[in-house]
Amino acid sequence: MNFGELKKEVRDLGFEEDPTLEEYKSIIINATNRALRMINATVLPVIGRYDFEQDGTESGIKKYDLLELTKEDGKPKFLAFTDTPVRINEGDYSTFNNFEVEENHIIVMDGATPGAFSVFYKKIPAAVTSDTTDDTELEIDERMVPALAFLVSHYVWLDDDERKATQYYNEYDAYKAEIVQEQPAKARIIGGF
Repeated sequence: MNFGELKKEVRDLGFEEDPTLEEYKSIIINATNRALRMINATVLPVIGRYDFEQDGTESGIKKYDLLELTKEDGKPKFLAFTDTPVRINEGDYSTFNNFEVEENHIIVMDGATPGAFSVFYKKIPAAVTSDTTDDTELEIDERMVPALAFLVSHYVWLDDDERKATQYYNEYDAYKAEIVQEQPAKARIIGGF
């Protein structure tokens, strides 16, 4: 979904005309950013991937700060780790657990471990600004696109018509519950026998 499509849906859910979009421009931008962050952090994140290689010739520990390494145009994109990193070594593709995490964003591992590694993370969606064009694609998991307009409309129309805004939040929440229920349960077992 692009920003222009979202604005039209928000306009239609508010039963408003095009000039209202200009009047509510700042509110729509803020509501969109709030909704994208909420969906990304609590429902379905946009997943980023950081790849790196080690030839196994270094000694000691190596640290990879994902907060720094994943910046785009100087802006942080790393929110949190997701999934287990993977390693390809001599043609073998497998999950990789021989690392530690510091400060929730730094991977610490042995520099003597060879392989090509992929680390997966929740990506902070690009913020919408007053310079964002209507054809700009919004960073959201495709499964949550139908719910985005409801959540943005909730925030935009909350001051105008609380009853309508509450209805849109309830529609968002019902859709979110269905999506969350469809997701496979994840468990990470550390230690054991």
